[in-house]
Amino acid sequence: MFANGFDDTWLGTMITEEIIKKLLGLQKRFGINVAGEGGEFETLVLDGPTFQKKLVIDEAAREWHRDNGVLQVKRAHLQDR
Repeated sequence: MFANGFDDTWLGTMITEEIIKKLLGLQKRFGINVAGEGGEFETLVLDGPTFQKKLVIDEAAREWHRDNGVLQVKRAHLQDR
């Protein structure tokens, strides 16, 4: 058994507490795995407590093909925290 995939509006979404609540609601409604198992979430971590600097995306392009997509980072820089 599997759940339907996400649509293109999710591509490039920043994971926040609000988004986690939304994912938990989708889990109850559609049976998705909020950890991405069975559909695979691919993530890019921009900042964290062990990072010396944070990664800032200056320019990105969204590419969507039927039922999957890629957020292509075109330009980025490191910034002091």
